[in-house]
Amino acid sequence: SNVSSGSAQTKEEEARTPIVNEAGVPVGGYGADQEGQYIEIKFPTFGQAQMQQMFQQMHMQPTAEAEASPGTQNISIYDAENFADAHMEDIVFDRKAFFWKISNWDKLERRATSDVFKCGGFAWRILLRPFGSSHKGVLSLFLECMGDASEDWRGMCRFVLAIANPNDASHNTHGAAYHCFHRSNPNWGFTRFMKLADLRTAAAPGVRPFIEDGACTIAAYLHVIKDPSQ
Repeated sequence: SNVSSGSAQTKEEEARTPIVNEAGVPVGGYGADQEGQYIEIKFPTFGQAQMQQMFQQMHMQPTAEAEASPGTQNISIYDAENFADAHMEDIVFDRKAFFWKISNWDKLERRATSDVFKCGGFAWRILLRPFGSSHKGVLSLFLECMGDASEDWRGMCRFVLAIANPNDASHNTHGAAYHCFHRSNPNWGFTRFMKLADLRTAAAPGVRPFIEDGACTIAAYLHVIKDPSQ
């Protein structure tokens, strides 16, 4: 299911593009939102290409013979959800929602991490640059996979990272992405998630800011995808 903001989505949020890892290695060009700010548009990377290939392997290769599964012959093609569930494999291996409550933003280190949580056989954490990584005054937010002891581990995941007001969780802003995490590229997310000033200032009278009195909640929603090679 789609994760959407509790408040009206702006053009900036619609344009928010997942971009590289914490190191910010340039692999593409730049685009602009309505104010000419924030958005870096990156060309496809190793992670996205692998995800696309995986989807093709699992769902798009035709078989030599079509065989009807027992109990599925009488489902109308217009019963879209049930028909798809009957004929398409669920590729999500595990799901997780994790919440990180921050009570004093100004006391955070320049590179802060959440507690570690488990999903899909891997350990994960949220990686936060509260004052920006390569751009001052802009929040950077990433998901990081801790991997395992093997040299060639990889974890395919689609995810949403969100920041919400601590007293009204329906007032939030988010970014969504998918990535193939591996030893050489263990984190992925948004180097320019949002201007810090915009997070701390109410957008309109009567509207609470996302960070209020130094507090907020950061949420991570993970869908770990089955690896077709295993």
